[in-house]
Amino acid sequence: MHAEPGAAIFQSIDRIVGALAMTRALVDAGREVDLAGLDAEIGAVCAGLPDLPREWGRASVPALRALLGHVDALRTAMLAARPPG
Repeated sequence: MHAEPGAAIFQSIDRIVGALAMTRALVDAGREVDLAGLDAEIGAVCAGLPDLPREWGRASVPALRALLGHVDALRTAMLAARPPG
């Protein structure tokens, strides 16, 4: 785990990625999902990034790219699961 000024950011990213993966599994299983609060969690991560030391900011790029990939995959799954009409 990360232990320094950016630890909370990395922990939040990990938590969000886990929630997105679980949500994606629910969508794939045909279940309805509630995304309430997700925007606030991602917003908190984004708000904290400028306060990170430069090296931590650079180190966060792969995790943020992975997070974006999970968001995009969930969006795609939700669009595919949407009933026609």
